[in-house]
Amino acid sequence: MSAIAQPLISARIALALSQVEYQRLPSGLIKQWGVGTTDSGGTVAITFPIAFPTALRQVVATDQSAAATANNAHIVSTMNRTSSGFTAITCRYDGTLNSSAFSYIAIGN
Repeated sequence: MSAIAQPLISARIALALSQVEYQRLPSGLIKQWGVGTTDSGGTVAITFPIAFPTALRQVVATDQSAAATANNAHIVSTMNRTSSGFTAITCRYDGTLNSSAFSYIAIGN
């Protein structure tokens, strides 16, 4: 394996193992996705694997908590969105901030 290919493959494997990934399309569109967990105060700052060179167009987060039930729904929202990341905030259906696992996808260029 060439000296150039080895670091690229190693970086790709490390991203896959960390459950954070991105894809850059020939059109310039970039898709990034990953997972996170908010702290007990219900927030966490997420940094994208790469910054969007022009702009973040959209980021969507979805609750992945095993503790969520029909009577204890968890809500995930995003705020402070920038080209390099965002802040996730989670709460229960009654508004109580809580720690929760989530996944996200972001699209930009």
